[in-house]
Amino acid sequence: MTKSKRALAAGMAVAALGLTEAHALAGGGSTPPPSAYKTLDAPAAGTTWGASPMEGTFPQSTNGRAIVGYWVDGNGHAEGFVYEHGAFKQISAPGAGSGGNGEGTYAIAISTKGVVAGFFTDAAGFNHAFVDRQGQFTTIDDPAGAGGGGTIAQGVNDHGLISGLTIDANGNFHGFVLNHNSFTAVDIPGASTAAGQGTVLAGINRSGTIAGLWDDAGGVTHGFLYNAGHITTVPDIPDAGTGNGQGTSVFSVNDKGTVAGQFIDPYGTTFGFTLSHGQITRFYDPNGVTTTVGDIADNGLVVGNYDSHGVSHGFTVKLSHG
Repeated sequence: MTKSKRALAAGMAVAALGLTEAHALAGGGSTPPPSAYKTLDAPAAGTTWGASPMEGTFPQSTNGRAIVGYWVDGNGHAEGFVYEHGAFKQISAPGAGSGGNGEGTYAIAISTKGVVAGFFTDAAGFNHAFVDRQGQFTTIDDPAGAGGGGTIAQGVNDHGLISGLTIDANGNFHGFVLNHNSFTAVDIPGASTAAGQGTVLAGINRSGTIAGLWDDAGGVTHGFLYNAGHITTVPDIPDAGTGNGQGTSVFSVNDKGTVAGQFIDPYGTTFGFTLSHGQITRFYDPNGVTTTVGDIADNGLVVGNYDSHGVSHGFTVKLSHG
């Protein structure tokens, strides 16, 4: 795993587990009807089945108006985007590589005020976080990632807090919070030290609560919330698997406290979910074989992506509540 769990969740699940059919959901809760899913595809996205890196469109986050994410084209090159008023606006970070093999720009998060955060992969394959304030880019490199895979931003709020992860020399993940040029490392005690596993901080809401995920020693993923040094466990989704590479991943939390993410069941199938006051809503786009939810806004707008036989497509669902 060379990118963040949030950024390439669907692609990594397919690569590791293979294409699978959906199995019956357990544990109660609700599921939107098939007609609720609206596909969102960037015109420049690639459409080659089974390409590596996975081609297609990957929406990641929304503030209820705009949607940010990235596409991977037919050459394996990534470009970020903001989608608003029915149009895609490309985001290209200075310093991003121009080749294939995953080089390019990955827009991951957007604040209420429209500030975008993410990361870019340079021509050497190294990751650098960035913040885009209306076209003014700031590159962010946590010293903790200097000797490894670099720095990835996954959350930004209106107060300027930035959350994300670094990748060390062994490929292990470590969460961070950046506040006024000061980095705070976040590692869950007992988190796996294996490559492609560890502790990840993802989306952040206006109050500073950050969604996160960590892998235990058995490689099972669990979700949590982090705020100013305090950690709250997010319950595992009841139908999530308990084997290596399975579990519950939390990618975002909105201002109402609703979390969103994905879970992988015992059969290896990936489903999206939201969790609000103990009520689970599960997502499985009828056009795909895996589904990931990246974010839910306060107004109930859900964004994510589904895999259709090795090509990623974005989707939106509008719930009556956030």
